[in-house]
Amino acid sequence: MSFIQERSFIATLTSTTPGYEGILDSVESKTTPALRGNNWLTVTSALSVSAQQRFWFGYYEGDRPGYRIVTVESEEGASHKDTWDLGRGDCVGYYPKVAKPLLWRIWVSGQALAVPEVTDYSGVTIAAVGSVPIGVRNRKSWEDHYVSAGAPNKLIMRMCVSEVNVPSFDSFSMFRRR
Repeated sequence: MSFIQERSFIATLTSTTPGYEGILDSVESKTTPALRGNNWLTVTSALSVSAQQRFWFGYYEGDRPGYRIVTVESEEGASHKDTWDLGRGDCVGYYPKVAKPLLWRIWVSGQALAVPEVTDYSGVTIAAVGSVPIGVRNRKSWEDHYVSAGAPNKLIMRMCVSEVNVPSFDSFSMFRRR
């Protein structure tokens, strides 16, 4: 697999799925007040954090091309350099070390994302290569909405791309907020 810088970018994700609107982050309500756990990807209220979690989307070409998705620090306490992967129950988790990172495909209004631009994309869906789109399960509004592959409520998102043509995320200090 070869890394393609021209197709790599940094962005935030916001769910626009009716009944499941909110930002994609890692806020869980197991504590009061709800805090970032930096364990599982969740859909949460934008009011639960002061800065939305950013993600690095590094594109890799090969037999099964796709994006490696890694967290990028947006504020102190936000996850940094954890890789999206599927965990228990196909939930999307944040993993500090992954031997063979899972790759993801991104569609914008049903079309594969080509060369990204600094802009807001609507109608975005994401799926692991060879899997089904990510979504959330049917849960009450006050319960945590964990993101998982194949959940019944497919996430339709807005993706706000802030940087394009970004280099490979090779060191811990890269892309860190100062």
